[in-house]
Amino acid sequence: MTPEEALLKAADHIAEFGWHQGALYDHDALDRAKADPDFPKIGGFPFGWQEEAPSCAMGAVGIVVNGDAFKCDAVEGAAVELLRQSLGLRDHSWPSDGLMHPVAKWNDDPNRTAEDVILAMKKAATG
Repeated sequence: MTPEEALLKAADHIAEFGWHQGALYDHDALDRAKADPDFPKIGGFPFGWQEEAPSCAMGAVGIVVNGDAFKCDAVEGAAVELLRQSLGLRDHSWPSDGLMHPVAKWNDDPNRTAEDVILAMKKAATG
């Protein structure tokens, strides 16, 4: 998968399952999956629950690339960097930015909307 494809799939993920602020994904989604008797489980634990979780921009990229918002690889890193550059956000420099990546800060802006995030991902992917 290319970074561009990852961004397009992440935009589709947010459009289908919802957008989230303040964390990589909606942690309540795990509780909903555990309580759903029809959700597939392995050893009583929901299998693939993140794949249907509302997520932020960065979480959605991780989910579509790796099946897990917390796993990171070169494709995910390149996709997030492509989005950062497309948004015109300054480079992430430690420790002056604290612990938040500029894309996460942008995603969590109280005036941001799901549509903003979806459109920005599509724009970054298609130039």
